[in-house]
Amino acid sequence: MNCTMTTEERGNEIRTNPVPRCCVCGAEGESLYEGLHDRLYDVPGEWGLRRCPNAECGLIWLDPAPIAEDIGKTYETYYTHAKAGQASRIKRLGQIPVLGYLRGRMGYTQGVGPKWYGLTWPLAYLHWFGISAVQAQAMYLPAPSEGAKLLEIGFGDARLLGEMRNMGWCVQGVDTDPVAVSNASDAGLQVACGDVREQGYPDGAFDAIIMRDVLEHILDMPGFLAECARILRPGGRLVAAVPNADSLGLRVFGSDWYPLDPPRHLRILTHKALRSALDSSGLSVVRLFSTCHFAFWMWRMSIWIRSPKGFWMSPIPRKIGALAYQIMERAMLTVSPYVGEQLVLLAERTR
Repeated sequence: MNCTMTTEERGNEIRTNPVPRCCVCGAEGESLYEGLHDRLYDVPGEWGLRRCPNAECGLIWLDPAPIAEDIGKTYETYYTHAKAGQASRIKRLGQIPVLGYLRGRMGYTQGVGPKWYGLTWPLAYLHWFGISAVQAQAMYLPAPSEGAKLLEIGFGDARLLGEMRNMGWCVQGVDTDPVAVSNASDAGLQVACGDVREQGYPDGAFDAIIMRDVLEHILDMPGFLAECARILRPGGRLVAAVPNADSLGLRVFGSDWYPLDPPRHLRILTHKALRSALDSSGLSVVRLFSTCHFAFWMWRMSIWIRSPKGFWMSPIPRKIGALAYQIMERAMLTVSPYVGEQLVLLAERTR
């Protein structure tokens, strides 16, 4: 296998391989963007993106892409090193109807506040990110049976992993970031460092696997999904959230769209590509949809990438613009279900 090298003069070169074909359907990709640089964490190199011309796929992927041995260099200053912060009092008050929904509609009794919170669940429908954002607090999973085991892959700051433990799940986590693993371990969580395929988990070890913003980072997506299926019990659930290549944001911002994030995001999935990727994995789709959860933050970051010193960088215009975009995308989702910034997959092990 021939490797090409970046010609970045700043050193710390990242070796790359060309990736001319779609990893989902095998079609030769068409050039989408060229000459991209990392404008978030200043990783050296010049990157391009291809898009699959197959109307039943539409995958976007990085070409060239870092070789497996050098992918770690793209994460040296990545945000997963951060520890989870504390929510403000106002945010904690706003969580009451969210916790009430988890108690009153999803069956949770642990870690969701007193019983009277359950009376507030109808107010959760007023959440300005939509009811899907409320359900995401438990990663769309109903309350677990006693002793049910959950694995989070790529847990980052471990906030979600800790919350799922508090809500009654027996949790474990795995992450490739040793700093994130150390922080989570210090917080008393059972975690491991490395790729999930290196951990030797037994067949059917988990009742649920969750991951947020992970699949777009995985070099061997088919092998990764097959491993997830193996370690799920029959009927177990996998829940994954990923950036959406059919989103309104990509149409509006193009190469400045924040979730493109070269060179860390190796691919951006469409709902069709995600369905196809599951075909040989032993997992079947239970539900697949898009959300506007991160439209507000996506707009803020994308407008900064596009024009870091422009009008929209002033605090008030930036917030107004992001809020207007959030409202617009949420309205569009009522008539076009796959324009949201994020895809959410609920899948089940079928064999």
